[in-house]
Amino acid sequence: MYRYFGDSLSTITSLLIIGVLSYMIVTVSIHRRISLWGKRVAILSVWGFAACVFAAARDSYYLSVQASSNPGITPGLFAADSAQSILGSLGGAIIVLFALLCLPIRNQKFRKAVFFVVSVITAAKILLVEIARAGF
Repeated sequence: MYRYFGDSLSTITSLLIIGVLSYMIVTVSIHRRISLWGKRVAILSVWGFAACVFAAARDSYYLSVQASSNPGITPGLFAADSAQSILGSLGGAIIVLFALLCLPIRNQKFRKAVFFVVSVITAAKILLVEIARAGF
């Protein structure tokens, strides 16, 4: 429990992640009653980005980036060339691409599909990082 609520940064990150997952679950459970999906995609994308930034700070990812060019620096929890870093960055790029595509494309079926794609990628990123942090 200390790993997730041990200090203020870990606590904020854990609460953001719980909030993102809760938002996805609630939206999926009431998806038949939702007619406009643009706001849902925007909220999930921004909230997920905030959780990602806090998780990177919590895991000292900036040290890993610095250590990739300066071997005298001890890297953070995940190396800059680790699977978590590469897959997380790729997932983030896909989320940004799909979220930006929702701006010119006003089709609600497309936006609904984008919400589900962004949800799956966000959940996969969270699982990837949190399982690796737990040491499994």
